[in-house]
Amino acid sequence: MEAKRLKGLTYNCFMYMMAKGMLNDQNNTIKGLASFIYILTVNEGCSRQEMEDCVVYFFEEYSRGLSTPLPESYVRSTIAPAVLTERNFDVPLGASIYAIATKKY
Repeated sequence: MEAKRLKGLTYNCFMYMMAKGMLNDQNNTIKGLASFIYILTVNEGCSRQEMEDCVVYFFEEYSRGLSTPLPESYVRSTIAPAVLTERNFDVPLGASIYAIATKKY
């Protein structure tokens, strides 16, 4: 997948989750993002690298609201493994986020 498309879809995912208040709780954030990535991968055949990049793009957006942005190295070494090993997917939620992300991209 083109990096531009992946960034755009991830941005739309972030905006949806922010609007729904899903970023206020770490568990909801991880579950929502993991569910989105699962559906994204099923529909678009993302590689492991693209899944990790999706997490990085998501937390780049998240970091814009922080006084000290999260370093990419921290996101790749700590947050990405937590998201990508999450197995408690909410498939309907992931499908909803994916549908909205693709409509707005």
